[in-house]
Amino acid sequence: MQILHSEKSHYGYFHRWLSEGKLWTVPVVCLIFIFFAVQPWNFDLAKYAGELLCLYALFLMIKEYRSISFRQPEMVLIVSGLLYFLWLCISYWTSGYDRASVDNYLVFLFIAPLLFTLRYTFNRYESVAIVLFMVSLSYLMYVVYMHNLDYQGRWHGDENAVNFGNGMTLYGIISLLLIPSLRSTRLRLLMMLAAGVFLYCAYKSGTRGNILGLFAAGAVVLFVIERRLGFVRPVAICALLLVAVLPFLNWQKINQTYQNTVNYFSEQKDASSSAGQRLALWTYSSCLAVNHPTTGVGPGAFRSAQLANECNPKNYLLRGASYQSHSVYFNTLATAGFPGLIALLVFFISTLIVSYRNYRHKALPLMTAVVTMMGYGLTVDLFFMKVLALRHVIILVLLAAVLYGHYCSRRPESENSYP
Repeated sequence: MQILHSEKSHYGYFHRWLSEGKLWTVPVVCLIFIFFAVQPWNFDLAKYAGELLCLYALFLMIKEYRSISFRQPEMVLIVSGLLYFLWLCISYWTSGYDRASVDNYLVFLFIAPLLFTLRYTFNRYESVAIVLFMVSLSYLMYVVYMHNLDYQGRWHGDENAVNFGNGMTLYGIISLLLIPSLRSTRLRLLMMLAAGVFLYCAYKSGTRGNILGLFAAGAVVLFVIERRLGFVRPVAICALLLVAVLPFLNWQKINQTYQNTVNYFSEQKDASSSAGQRLALWTYSSCLAVNHPTTGVGPGAFRSAQLANECNPKNYLLRGASYQSHSVYFNTLATAGFPGLIALLVFFISTLIVSYRNYRHKALPLMTAVVTMMGYGLTVDLFFMKVLALRHVIILVLLAAVLYGHYCSRRPESENSYP
């Protein structure tokens, strides 16, 4: 199998299927599509598709071992992911709880195979845009289905409403930021429609943590385009977008969250609300981190520590044992210690730094995806379920594969488009 790039085609894998007969890319595209498209309908099927994608990528990399080569940005992503997983393994081996497990984090071992495979399957952002639009059709069917049911609660797909809303926010932001990179006007319009579907689902999920992701994404977009367009125009654009978004925010819920936060820190320390329970879990996680500062209680053992009455959970007014601390930072701190939290931050921040230093504005979709994850990750653990870990790592590697695979070195700042 000889792997080639095609600079003539905007739609990398279509050209490769038809002109070069690279049928090995067909399972990759199908598994990517199935993984993202079935998430609102069947979470287990999505998990199996993600696992098969990882195994197939590993098979291809082993088969083509002579073609293996990774550039410096790719190595940073691979090594930082491996270091994070290695520390989780150390935490697991030293954990005193039987429920500890690194199963959800195995996807970090497959970053290299996924990069190797996806950069030759999706060689331009147009390829990603087509798949995202096809995925949005599945979510459009979900929108129609929910309206036909006249469902009045929070939309949640086949998962928790918080995770569903965060995923939709991530997909919607990525869809919007791919638009400037697309050369086809029709494809740009399709991506606008896809972004509308994703963000509408995010809105119907009622997830307040989405706001953190949106503001984080807006901050990185402002930073990147300010360096390119000056200060006035980016600020004006962001201000207009903020004015457009404000009417859709549930200010009653936002005010309620603020009041619940104030009540938690008051003398009565009311932790009965959703926000109060999150703050209580964060405080409890800090206690576990103090007791186990180096390796934590072990990945996946957060609930076991509560059931074992460690740190006396009743003192923190917790309603029951939780599988996560509702924050990727506090959960990592409690289960993997301070070195684990540092390793996680290195994984995210090194990706941001290397991407921006080498590709500038062309890295905007990848950088915004990372910052969005970091934003809403304050209120939920990104990896406490295997399918969630697959979701975040696969989307990150997919965008990195297009960016790192298409550009061998930094391009001149005079260019006006993304890859």
